[in-house]
Amino acid sequence: MAIISVRKGWLGDMTLLDAIRKAAPGDEIVIEAGHHIREGDFFVMIPLTIRAERPGTVEIHGQVTIQAAVTLQGLNLRATQSNSVAVRNGGQATLVQCDLQSSVPTYALVWVTEGSRAALGGCVLHDSAAGAVLVAGGSQVMMTRTDCLGLVLPAVDVSGARSHFTARDSRISGIKSSGAWVHDDGEAVFERCDFSHCAGDQPTVSVEARGRATIRESLIHDTPGTGVYAGNHGILVLEACRFDRTGLAAVFVRGQGSSVELADTTIGYGSGSGISAVEQGAFRAIRCDLQGEPDFGIVAVENGARGALVSCTVRDGKGIGCYVIGGSQLELRDCRLSGMAKPGLYASDPGTLLTMHGTVCSAVTTNAAWIREGAQLKARTASSRGRSKGGRC
Repeated sequence: MAIISVRKGWLGDMTLLDAIRKAAPGDEIVIEAGHHIREGDFFVMIPLTIRAERPGTVEIHGQVTIQAAVTLQGLNLRATQSNSVAVRNGGQATLVQCDLQSSVPTYALVWVTEGSRAALGGCVLHDSAAGAVLVAGGSQVMMTRTDCLGLVLPAVDVSGARSHFTARDSRISGIKSSGAWVHDDGEAVFERCDFSHCAGDQPTVSVEARGRATIRESLIHDTPGTGVYAGNHGILVLEACRFDRTGLAAVFVRGQGSSVELADTTIGYGSGSGISAVEQGAFRAIRCDLQGEPDFGIVAVENGARGALVSCTVRDGKGIGCYVIGGSQLELRDCRLSGMAKPGLYASDPGTLLTMHGTVCSAVTTNAAWIREGAQLKARTASSRGRSKGGRC
């Protein structure tokens, strides 16, 4: 393995293009600190390492296209016409402590497609009219300890069969679209991630069109829109997560074939429902703690949707605890509802079914349960405590 230096010297300049042409497989190209390289786009077709002499002191303007096992380390990568980094044709890219930004609109700063792989560690992708990472064409990306900040398009876009994205210990914030969009058979896993301040008209995490996503031990907060969304046969799993201060529903599922599974998750105060299911969407929540401020349901199940709460707490709401209408079904098993300003349970319309097993509804300002207009309540070992005016439980 040889080390090739990109620097200015009395024997003549060695440019990055010269170094790439000269390099043999496995060589290392070291770029002198202070370089601002504007040589156009770069194509790397052999295994190489390209690194800054000191991290953060070198800027490369243009696209780096990778079609081999290539490591980029300590570089400031600036897209001027297209992506900062494109990994194609089975390439394998590793980005370590890199700073990526675009001065022009582009779909993603890092584009990984055609069965390629990429790993990002300790990077920042920021302040661009672009997304951060696009994964397509059966490719795979791993992102750790990386920040995606101030972007216009979805920070993470995963689509296509066998396309997979994993993020750990990373932050996604200030996105003017969804923080993550998983769709068209794509798959994603987020672990110990922090999502915040994403656009109000898009969910922070959106899973659609047979996409699948799992979010573990993560925080979703301070967003004016929906926290997470599953629709059009999207499947979403939440494990040990926390939601705080969402402007619309923290969890929203819509459409037949779409589902959300929640376990050990806390949904704190927000302006919308904690969980909302509509139009035959389905959810199941186990050992979850839900609070909220909406009038119509900390848990809202509408228009033929189905839901189940198992060993959950629904509490301290300004409105209704669980709101079930339009031929929907909700089962509560070993749950506790308390501290609602309006009925703890509300069910209405023919075909609507509310089933309770071992559930306690207490300290409700008005009715413990209000069942009306053809809805049905089936209760076993359920009880109400405190005020229960005009309702049945």
